[in-house]
Order: sequence, then structure tokens, then C-alpha cells
Amino acid sequence: MMYDIHWEPQINYVHFRGVVSDAEFLRSVDDIQGDPRFDALRFAINDFSNTTNLQLTRNVIEFFAAKVIGSSHSNPNICIVFITTDESLATTINEILPITEDFFRTKIFVCLKDAWNWIKADQQSNPYNSLHVGKK
Repeated sequence: MMYDIHWEPQINYVHFRGVVSDAEFLRSVDDIQGDPRFDALRFAINDFSNTTNLQLTRNVIEFFAAKVIGSSHSNPNICIVFITTDESLATTINEILPITEDFFRTKIFVCLKDAWNWIKADQQSNPYNSLHVGKK
């Protein structure tokens, strides 16, 4: 397994390393969505900063978006955070945002420090889990 999953109250952090395939990324998503803590999750962080070969295709990113849209029915407060310097991945994520923006927020950062700073600021401005940006 080329990833570690860490849980904190309302935050999930997945640290990927080495070569990350489509199958491995989707396995991590299944691990998180199948966990009983998922319904209380506000931030899911996918950190790809220590990967040596990122093999995520557009199809798997679209499938990931569909899985998260489906899971947003049990947790409409989640924000997905990606940490990557891979321009191809960032471009693909940005291209699917119009599909997902009614269901969950997505942020992309180039380093973990920037992501944590944003999360801390967001927690202070949204202390009551009122993150859902979609239409009700």
C-alpha cells in the first residue's frame, strides 16, 4: 500500500508516496468512504507531494468525483483538498469542478502548509459545519 490514512476530528489526511495508480487511489477513497467516521468528516486531504509517479487518469478523477457526489448525500459538508505540484492533475481537477461544485468544495494547494492554513481559517469562519455549497 503506497498511502497512509490519518484521522483527526473532522479531518482525514491521506499521504501518498511513490507510484500511485488509479486502482490505489480508488482503494483509498473506498477506505475513507467506508469508515464510520466519514459522516462527520469536513476535510479530506489527498497529499500527492511525495509521489514519484502519479498515474491518475482523467477517467479515474471523473469516477472519483461521481463517488464523492454519491457520498455527499450522507455527508454534504465535505471539502476535498488536493496537494500536488503535478500540473496535469491540477488541470484535470479544475476541469471537473463545474460538475462537482453543487455537491462539494474542492481546493488545490502545492504544499501541505498552505492547505492547513486554509483549513484553519475555514474552520474559524464556518464553525457549525455549514459548508455545503450545493443547492438544497
